[in-house]
Amino acid sequence: MRGHLSILILASLLMRSPVFANESMGTPAAREEVKKAEAARDAGDFKAAREAYHRASQIDPDFVKAHENYILMTQLVAEQMANRASPDASAEGHEDEADEHLLAEYKELARQQPYRAVYLWALGYLNLEHKPQAAELYLREALRLDPNFAAAFSSLSTLDSARGNLQAELEDFQKASQASPSNPEYLYNYAAALKEINPQESERLSKELLRRFPDADSVSPTLYMLAEQATTSQGKIQYLEMLKAKFPPSKSYLSEGGMRVLFDIYDKSDQGKALALAKEMETARGEDWGLFARYEEQMISAEHLLASGNAKAATQLLAKVGLPTYADNTRLILLRARAADANGETQSAYEDLLKTFASDPTDELQAAIMTYAQKLGKTRKQTDAAVLKIRDANAKPAVPFTLPTYGEPKQVSLSDFKGRVVLLNFWYPGCGPCRGEFRYLRAVFEKYRNQGLTVIAVNTMPVVCPPNPQGRSYEIRIQ
Repeated sequence: MRGHLSILILASLLMRSPVFANESMGTPAAREEVKKAEAARDAGDFKAAREAYHRASQIDPDFVKAHENYILMTQLVAEQMANRASPDASAEGHEDEADEHLLAEYKELARQQPYRAVYLWALGYLNLEHKPQAAELYLREALRLDPNFAAAFSSLSTLDSARGNLQAELEDFQKASQASPSNPEYLYNYAAALKEINPQESERLSKELLRRFPDADSVSPTLYMLAEQATTSQGKIQYLEMLKAKFPPSKSYLSEGGMRVLFDIYDKSDQGKALALAKEMETARGEDWGLFARYEEQMISAEHLLASGNAKAATQLLAKVGLPTYADNTRLILLRARAADANGETQSAYEDLLKTFASDPTDELQAAIMTYAQKLGKTRKQTDAAVLKIRDANAKPAVPFTLPTYGEPKQVSLSDFKGRVVLLNFWYPGCGPCRGEFRYLRAVFEKYRNQGLTVIAVNTMPVVCPPNPQGRSYEIRIQ
């Protein structure tokens, strides 16, 4: 109720002024403060970064990115202070207090300057995760004040994505891009939203971004996306090498992520280049890249041992090879199976592949399994039964729960779906990758819904639900 009242008060103020204040890309003085903020942020001084972003937002009140980063830095400072005060305790209370201060600050700014859509947008942005209904009201008010306020469309896309309204999300991205054509971030978001729906248009817009904004930060994720979309290994390599050259991995985490993809490609196609890349990255970033370099050296040695007929030595060497848990270890698993088979241990190779396939199935693993199954005289039916047996042995009962559906008062329990195949997914509205995977979850659901599949997506972000305005709980989306 208090949220609705605030909006009504603000709306009445808005009616008094016909002045439009469009989203700004930042005056030179404001951008100079942003540079200081970014330097402080990269150095881990979130407090100094917050103050510099705040100054930028005061110099240019319509500079959305300054406001957005001021909000984010304020929240990070609160989390940092909470962790210092009590490392083992939750920082949620401190973060809530920071949000309340920000809400009060922007409500007062909106009262003082009712002609600025940016303050209404900020109020919507602050409510996105915990109070989606209030967030939408603020964002709609911002658009009533300024129908071309791109940031409001961008934030609405988050809400529509979280609700599973993918068509509305796409339209939000398009409107944001059209409302602010000089902002490469909105163009990138629109291109990314089109990636699965219209890959040709997505690629065209991505290349347009590279041409029009060659020095923008959005170039980095655009190159990464183009590499993902490329249909050939050579095409992927081209964009990933461009990413590496333009955004040195020593300074860019996204670029380093791209190098992991490039390493996987080289690992399967050109082990010499994979080893050279791993060593280069070890010098640039250290961390786990030394493991990748040692892995590649050992894999190359094992391949040579197998080629020379020394399967026993290859098996012994491969038993010592390790990779970080997040790395793609498919080649290692397949090479271990080859070595075991060459050493006369075909049954062991078959069983090891079955265990991996049961938890992480791929077409490549299945093809290898059937090769060894045929050598052992086993049928596809026997192999499928063996996989199901392993899965049944590892299965554990799910924890029962009852939660309200997303944005609605209806309660849903996991037990309601007993007897059906349930895909349980965890997400929260502020997680871009979480929202991005909804499109794929929806595709899986549509494909198998008639065979009894249900998708349950649990929002792990505490929210204020309509039937319980004084307390917090979690919400659930059902497909």
